[in-house]
Amino acid sequence: RHILPHHNFHDLLLIKMRIELGYLAEQGLLNADSIEPLAAQIALYCYRAARSSVEEARPVLEALYAHYPMVLVSNFYGNVESVLADFDLRRYFRDIIESAVVGVRKPNPQIFRLGVEALGMQPQEVIVVGDSFYKDIEPAKKLGCHTVWFKGEGWTEEHYDEQLPDKVIADLAELIG
Repeated sequence: RHILPHHNFHDLLLIKMRIELGYLAEQGLLNADSIEPLAAQIALYCYRAARSSVEEARPVLEALYAHYPMVLVSNFYGNVESVLADFDLRRYFRDIIESAVVGVRKPNPQIFRLGVEALGMQPQEVIVVGDSFYKDIEPAKKLGCHTVWFKGEGWTEEHYDEQLPDKVIADLAELIG
């Protein structure tokens, strides 16, 4: 394991950048002496961008938290609690269902079942908001949950059944607007 439970998001980014840049150095595409300074620069840049995104999303989380119980279901490395604490996000979630901890990964619908159970509800009473059509929307729908697809720009041109989600949004603020 490279990522440990106490690692925050900056730690995670730095570790992952060292691994990726190390690979490039092994391939002769990068000077090994530049790994550490580049890793530090890239990790800090990405961390600041993530922090900015969190602050942009915080009013939406505050509004949702005031009216709805929430559970976070995530494919992550076993350190999501530390990441959430670092960004002051943990307080918004009744529970955390993290793949590395529970032993089930998205797109397996069972990880969403664990989230539904943590809420003490039935699937048809739950709305799953996800940014991955195949890892969030499809399995949550199979389970019987309502779904909101937070559709961003994809890496590839893929075709999705946009009739499957109950709603498609391009901005988190649409959840409260």
